[in-house]
Formats: sequence, C-alpha cells, structure tokens
Amino acid sequence: MVTSSVHQRASDSRFLIIGCDNQVGGEGAAASTITNAVDRWQLPAVETMVVSRLCTHHAIALAKADYVIFVDTCGSQAHARSLQVQPLTSNFSSSFLAEQGENDAEDLCPRSLLNLTCQRYGDSPLAWLIELPAECGAGEQELSATAQASCDRALRTIAQFLQTYQKPNYPAQDRLEAPRVIYKEALNCA
Repeated sequence: MVTSSVHQRASDSRFLIIGCDNQVGGEGAAASTITNAVDRWQLPAVETMVVSRLCTHHAIALAKADYVIFVDTCGSQAHARSLQVQPLTSNFSSSFLAEQGENDAEDLCPRSLLNLTCQRYGDSPLAWLIELPAECGAGEQELSATAQASCDRALRTIAQFLQTYQKPNYPAQDRLEAPRVIYKEALNCA
C-alpha cells in the first residue's frame, strides 16, 4: 500500500524504475514482480519498464528522468544472501563510445547506460541499483522464501526513495554522483 505522502512527493520528480529480467519465471522474474507492483501504484511521475537487457535506446528514457532505480537479481558469481542497494555514478570518458560501440544489440550494464546517457544528452539521472538474492536455479518457476522477502524489502526501499527524493533544484554540473546515504528505515525488514 502506498501512502498519500509517497504520492505527493513522487509527483515532484520524474522517477524511472527498470526491472532487469534475464530469465523466464523463478528468481529471474523477481525484478519484473517488483517493477509491476510499483506500476500498480499508479504514481503520476513514476515510469516503469521491464527489460531483458539494457540497450543503447534505453538512454532516451534515462535522459527524461531525474532518478532511476535499476532492479536486478545478483549474478551467478555473487550469490548475496540479502538485498543489496548501491548508488551508481556515471564516469563518462570521451573514449566511452569507442570502447562501448554504438551497436544497440550490445548488452549494457547500468553504469554503462548512465555513461551513454551522459554522453548523448549532457547529463544522467541520479541512479541506484537494487540487487536481489537468488537461490533457485533457472528452471525453478516460483520465488524462494528469500526472494519473496527481498521483493517485499525492495518495494519498501523504492517507496522510501519516492518519499525522500524530490526534483533536483541544483545545476547538473554540481551533481557529480549519487548520494551515498541510504536511509536505514528503507532497509529495515519488518
């Protein structure tokens, strides 16, 4: 349930929630579960999208946002046991496109997409990555208890972001990186 204070604060800024799902069903679908739940809140300045991979054309959506939250499951090499929330910063270099290429078929990581957005549009939104723990294999169809708890916690974290962050009122050149403070209330499990 989203409170009216979330609704009022979110309308002041443009938020984009991107669920990165790379599997069908099970733990790989946790990001779309979260993103679709946020979409059902029907907040006027919050857009959501579920993607199987991040591509160069997603930079257009990032350029229109003040804040973006990427939601993904932890990779196979990083089996986290709890929800991970980290700020993302763009570290654009002039050689970025030469290194990355302009091929839209390439998969981008969230930081690379922020860099591309900054290069193409002169700025990128403040961004965070929420990584969910994954226990089940790719063939599992249901979320594990850990993943279900992480989905609930991720939704509370996103609600806290929507309540906390308002439209930036400072010049883009003064915004070098995402805030490093993650409010403890957003990360507490009920």
